[in-house]
Amino acid sequence: MRNVTVKYLRENNRTGSFEYRRRVPKVLEGMVKQREFLKVLGKTQGEAVMHYGREHERIEHMISLAKHGVTGLSPLEQSTRLTALLESWGADPHSRGRDGNERTWREEAAAQLVDRYQDPRTGDYVGVPEEDGALAGALLGGVSNGTPEVTVTDAFAAWGTSLCRREGISQGIYYKWSKDFMEAGKRRLAGDTARAATTDEVKDLRREARDLKEVVAEQTLELRLPKKA
Repeated sequence: MRNVTVKYLRENNRTGSFEYRRRVPKVLEGMVKQREFLKVLGKTQGEAVMHYGREHERIEHMISLAKHGVTGLSPLEQSTRLTALLESWGADPHSRGRDGNERTWREEAAAQLVDRYQDPRTGDYVGVPEEDGALAGALLGGVSNGTPEVTVTDAFAAWGTSLCRREGISQGIYYKWSKDFMEAGKRRLAGDTARAATTDEVKDLRREARDLKEVVAEQTLELRLPKKA
């Protein structure tokens, strides 16, 4: 097995099980009620490592949501982050709530987010930030459990996550490499604007992009489907 970074994996000396244990980051203190994230991942270290990535990604999505909101995200990225946040609150992410109590606190939380933007004369909501509107919508109606439209960015992100797991590469290093590569590509394109692409070249590029999107969308769907035991 390759050397995989499992920074927040701990063995419980009392039960002998392995847990994901992580102190709630400061950026999440206003969104998450508990002081730490704690989840049993398996009875053996090997089993725990297999489940580590999914739990770690869930929390990283919450951190990204707290830091960056949902502005500019694809539907898939937005859905994933909002789902992770609702689950951390113990809420059903794909409905208005499991019971009356859950629906009540979700309605109150949504009201706190958007009521300040309501015009008292017309009752219309004016100037609601995208982040607040998206979160209020998720609280009131849940996040769709259908598969959102997969963009090429989503597909590459899923592929990158799978690659990091398989090769034991830190996701931070991978995304730095990706960013450096994309910036180099932008600089190359900026220096090549004097030459206009021909019609045939444009058609070829569009066809390749379409084919690539179909392939990576299939791979993304496979990653999202539960594996058979």
